[in-house]
Amino acid sequence: MAAGQNFTGFNGQADALYNSEKLSKVLQILYTKSVMVQISEEHKEYEMLQKKKAGEENGRSYNFMLQTDFGPSAVGASATGEFQFKDQDQSNLEEKAAIFKQKTATIGLSYSLLKRAAKAPTFENPLAVEVKSKAVIQKRLMASEFHRDGTAIIAQVATHTTGAVGAEIVLTLAAGRGGEERYCEYGDILLSRADADGSESVAGLSLEVVNKDRAGNTITVKLIGAGVAANELDDASLFRKADTDDFVGNADFLSNITAQATPAGVAFDQVSLNLCGLETLYAADGRKVHEITMSGVTAGTVFDGGGNSISLDDFHGALDDVKIRNGRASAKWTQLLASNETLRSVIDGQEQDRRLWSNGDTKRGFSGFGYIHDNSTLEMVTTEYVRSDRIWSIPQADGVCMMIGKDYEDVSIGGQKEFMAINSSGARAAGMRKYLCGYLVYLSKRPAYTVSIRNFIV
Repeated sequence: MAAGQNFTGFNGQADALYNSEKLSKVLQILYTKSVMVQISEEHKEYEMLQKKKAGEENGRSYNFMLQTDFGPSAVGASATGEFQFKDQDQSNLEEKAAIFKQKTATIGLSYSLLKRAAKAPTFENPLAVEVKSKAVIQKRLMASEFHRDGTAIIAQVATHTTGAVGAEIVLTLAAGRGGEERYCEYGDILLSRADADGSESVAGLSLEVVNKDRAGNTITVKLIGAGVAANELDDASLFRKADTDDFVGNADFLSNITAQATPAGVAFDQVSLNLCGLETLYAADGRKVHEITMSGVTAGTVFDGGGNSISLDDFHGALDDVKIRNGRASAKWTQLLASNETLRSVIDGQEQDRRLWSNGDTKRGFSGFGYIHDNSTLEMVTTEYVRSDRIWSIPQADGVCMMIGKDYEDVSIGGQKEFMAINSSGARAAGMRKYLCGYLVYLSKRPAYTVSIRNFIV
């Protein structure tokens, strides 16, 4: 401890003047007029989805029609003379339906806090802080969900440390199954479910996310309700508690776990109330979404990197595949969406390959690049949520990537947007509640137009 100081000031902080001058108590504490956010507020995918918005909900489902062939057997070679025409073979049309999913959010403050904050000096208006915070986390969760598969699983545990209730432990997450640390939000509450039967890995256990390590693919969690011993969470699936309130028993958790492990034939839009994102909308493993079977002509275009280091040949091969399937002039492929780690790996080769087009590197440094393929120039962009083993190219074309419905908006009844709180006994409580509700679905009517590169290392 420094000479002449002790820790009797505000929050135990040392203040030499406070402790040495009797009249120093007349000095007021100074407060700033804003709250400094300590975590990322970015949500690029949300802005992209807003641009892809194709309409608002107007019914219980959104139905659409797909054509899966041209009836080719009606066309062919015939003899001359009194020949026989081919049997008719009508083009195959299939009606599909996408079911809307509902999203909700609640803002709550006590009556006492609201009244005192109206007159007392404050860092910030508490209601304004909550409204802004919920707006940001809504968008971030929608951006995160856009990259997931609709099963409500956000990650799978590979290994973990141990601790008693209230302690913090480290979970190392499994690569390539369910997600990575980027799908966990600071302060979120997670549930751990055993892969064998969907039961609680540890009875009464919840996990609060307190830290994330992107490079190590780990999260640090605080143990709530129970402690964790060795191997108790190994191979367990992690769920957001807020996404599983409507799950009924272990069977609902198990149906999500089973779907992710063995996807063929499973309707992924029906295993949870989560939205189906890229991993399902553009899959090629026989799963189903919005009544579309993700195989054959309605599968996404998937390019396998063979477990090798990512290379420009992978870019070339993936774009060859998607243009051959759909026609080189049928859409405009303008972006390659990748993780920051993948971009860094690709940049290493930028001076050695003429297929990379620099976006302004006349000075020392590198501001990005475009990849030239045939009739396309694709800019490589990054976001926080792209998996480290994925690269996506979603083209500009009608029906390829759509958001139908409304995202979060204020719940208004009779013009009222703020409501009294109700306690567990159903009586009014001295608090305010503000509710938000969204009703939407992510959809692709042309899955084959989107290409993903996967199974590579950086």
